[in-house]
This record gives sequence, C-alpha cells and structure tokens, in this order.
Amino acid sequence: MKKNQIYTDGGKTDKIQWSQSMDDVLIDALLLQQIIGNRVNDIFTITAYDNVVTKLNNQLDKMLTKDHIKNRMNTLKSNFSSFYDIFKSGMSGFSIDSMINMWTVEPE
Repeated sequence: MKKNQIYTDGGKTDKIQWSQSMDDVLIDALLLQQIIGNRVNDIFTITAYDNVVTKLNNQLDKMLTKDHIKNRMNTLKSNFSSFYDIFKSGMSGFSIDSMINMWTVEPE
C-alpha cells in the first residue's frame, strides 16, 4: 500500500492514522475557515468543509473526505473535554514543566 492511500477494513469504513502534524494542518485549516466567516452559529458551512478537505488533501497528499474531517473533529473535541475536566480546577496534581515541555504529576 502506498503512503498516501487510506486502507479499509473489509471495504466498510476508511481508516486514517492521524499524526500530530496532520492534526496541526487540520486545526489551522479550520481556524482559517472561521476567520474568513465560514463558521456560522458555531457550525462550519459546507464551503468550509470543502475548503478544509481540499487543503488537507493537497498539503498532506491524502484522500480524505468530509466524514474523515468530522470524525477527527469529534475525536479532538472528546479528548479536549476529557483533559479539560482533569486540569480545570488546578487541583489535580498535574502541571506543565516548561523546562522539559511535559506534563508532570505529584507522586500521590
């Protein structure tokens, strides 16, 4: 299988292995769509999704669809919500160590 191909599990669903760099491109593309007004009432327009798909496919040499983008957005939102709940109070024992750019936690 070539690097830019998306594999399927029996032809039912396309699977994508997202990387941090792919997420970065996705978030930048979504932010641009919001800035130029293609997000209305907290919902991205069809044009926004078309633009994001085109940008990602061109920049990443992939064959992504609007469904791939929506699914990844849901995953990112879910992950963000989980981490936000853990860290929002500041009492979780977790903190960022700016010297090593990593999360640290108290032993207990």
